Amino acid sequence: MSDFKITAAILAGAPPEANSHPILAEIIDKTLFQYLISQLVKVEIDRIVICTTPAIAEIMKEKYGSAYEGAELIYSCESSPLGTGGALVNALSYFQTDDIMVLNGDAYIACNLLNFTEWYFDTPRFDAGMLLADVENAENFGRVRFYDDNMIYHFEEKGKTPGPGLVNAGIYMLRTDLLDLLPKDSPSSLESNLFPALVKDRRLYCLPTLGKFIEAESPSAEWVIRSHYPRDIFG
Repeated sequence: MSDFKITAAILAGAPPEANSHPILAEIIDKTLFQYLISQLVKVEIDRIVICTTPAIAEIMKEKYGSAYEGAELIYSCESSPLGTGGALVNALSYFQTDDIMVLNGDAYIACNLLNFTEWYFDTPRFDAGMLLADVENAENFGRVRFYDDNMIYHFEEKGKTPGPGLVNAGIYMLRTDLLDLLPKDSPSSLESNLFPALVKDRRLYCLPTLGKFIEAESPSAEWVIRSHYPRDIFG
């Protein structure tokens, strides 16, 4: 294990009135949250910030408290939707490391996140890394286009090209100072506001994985978990 330090942030935003979220979806005998935490503790991440609403935070506090599997859980609450970027800006004071791992709290990918973090830190330094998933129909997500050196040059729109391809898996490594590029007092999106700017400046790279990717509320979620957890495929 390398000696790098990382804070993890799980994005679990929802409408203020919502009393449920995909992160709480039961898949076999665990919630998606528990599967994500198991992946993070394998990378020895011991500080996890959950970006969500007050209502979802209360449910999660009741179920998991302030620590789970040896990791400290911190709840960063937003009273109104802030978007994926705004949620991280709102949580900035909780990040005690120069680098953060960000996970979307509505999907799971069977891969070893240690490979991803080591690639991010051991490659000649860039500012941001995105994990890619190989899916059967990239048309539903939008392909990620990149050069041989893994530098991303284009995000393809959803619905453009059918067939298998590499897509954004919703897991990122970011330098926390990149959040300074986002507005402080209004909603923002990583996908629409931050990532295009990083691509333009040639600062965003990617790492493909062969691990199976599934959204938590997909009818296939249980099959994927039974077939691939905890194999942690990477390739």
